Amino acid sequence: MQIHEVEIEKIISNSCGLGRIDGKAVFIPHTIPGEKVTITVDQEKNNYVYGNVKEVLLESPFRVVPNCKYYYSCGGCTLQHIDYKMQLDIRKNLIKEAIERNGKITPPEIEVVEGLPYSYRCRAQFHKSQESKPGFKKRNSEEIIKIDFCNICNSGLNNFLQSSSLLEKERVTVFAPDNHFYYDKNQNNIIEVKIKNKIIKTDINCFFQSNIQMLEKAIDLIMKFTEGKVFFDLYSGVGVFGSFLSEQAEVIVSVESDKMATMLAKENIKTSNNRGAKFFSEKVEKFIMRWKEPIPDTVILDPPRTGISAPVKKFLTDKKVKNIIYLSCDYATLGRDLGFFAEKKYSIAKLFFLDFYPQTAHAESLAVLSYMG
Repeated sequence: MQIHEVEIEKIISNSCGLGRIDGKAVFIPHTIPGEKVTITVDQEKNNYVYGNVKEVLLESPFRVVPNCKYYYSCGGCTLQHIDYKMQLDIRKNLIKEAIERNGKITPPEIEVVEGLPYSYRCRAQFHKSQESKPGFKKRNSEEIIKIDFCNICNSGLNNFLQSSSLLEKERVTVFAPDNHFYYDKNQNNIIEVKIKNKIIKTDINCFFQSNIQMLEKAIDLIMKFTEGKVFFDLYSGVGVFGSFLSEQAEVIVSVESDKMATMLAKENIKTSNNRGAKFFSEKVEKFIMRWKEPIPDTVILDPPRTGISAPVKKFLTDKKVKNIIYLSCDYATLGRDLGFFAEKKYSIAKLFFLDFYPQTAHAESLAVLSYMG
């Protein structure tokens, strides 16, 4: 077995450390920038190599003991071996590099909004283990590891893990907005979640952010930078953002393709006049084809990982929407989309990294765009 000595340059989007073997990229999990390690080769492709650490020769001062007994086998957390403050720098740099690479622009200073390093997750998918108990997938495998406690889950999810429940389904979504947990039992799945000063109704199977503390911080920022009286809430889900925006809206338009989520948005978004809220249960691409007036003052976008599609970006820039607030869950597509807006005379007024997912390489961003034409 051949052993290679590698110096780690940085962490990349798959959470691995990046190094070089004779100029060829090598991806090594559980490493930290600045470390020197010896590795064995796990997989070799034409352009890159996957390796595993055999020995850490020069250890980073930011290396910590993982706070979880499952860390090196579970497929969930990937950065738990790194000090939290260093993790913030890593994820911030991932956002910056993606914007520079995919958008071909230099972003402004990224403001970091910290979260709780542990006990933050209120919603998770669990798989049925061989014992029919809940678990997570093993790293790079379909094998299920039975889990009895998860450090990033809140008390409600851990109450579920420690309950005597046996899973009937192969996979189940569990939502624990507090110490109580709820999951799909083929009956009424509507639950109420307290977000700041509001009670929001959702269905367990509808999309909902899994970090309520950070969701509340995102709402504060969205409210701070929303301008005007006519708002579009695109990819609106159950209307969490719209429910707060309705307090200052004359017209709010909510667009969401999930019919159940749209039904709940109608309950969650209440305005002072019956004409103040309009709901469309369809894809955003279909909605924009027939919308004429009024032109929104501010558009809030919370798209899936694929980002904003070309027709939607064209609609926004053709209408010269003054203010766009873009919550992104994928920095690669964020970079691509911000590059497009820059070409259409939009500037990035503010850019935030919201740490929804500590201990992982996932990073949510909030970009505030202003039309400068």
